[in-house]
Amino acid sequence: MTITVRPGHLPHIKWIDLANNGTLIECAVMSEDALGNIAFVQVNQLDAVDRRRLLKIITSRTATQFPLWDLLSNITLNNGVNALTYFHQLVRTISQNGVISSPRPGEIGTGMLVDVAVQKQKKAEKKKREAEEAGE
Repeated sequence: MTITVRPGHLPHIKWIDLANNGTLIECAVMSEDALGNIAFVQVNQLDAVDRRRLLKIITSRTATQFPLWDLLSNITLNNGVNALTYFHQLVRTISQNGVISSPRPGEIGTGMLVDVAVQKQKKAEKKKREAEEAGE
């Protein structure tokens, strides 16, 4: 099982099927790792003030150049709190198997890591077999 993720119209925004029920939820993606684990904040759980704060950050001119973790870590909100410190309390992670948890040191989802080199080799072998079969 893998989770469904669709890109949003703004940087760092993705629509994720968090409950694996066919309903996509708008999320601000903090980071994605090589195993397919996604750290996110559910946008629909933010109040109007926090949505405006997040919108201002993800539409800044450097928003596409850095992961959201980095953007937030370099911004101080108008209440004097670092944006990463403020939003980190709302961050959750979802593994490729759909398990949602709070981020904790020493714990990650195993994901569905696929070796790209192995996949390329399999495709090349398949093309070679098809070419040999077509030539016979």
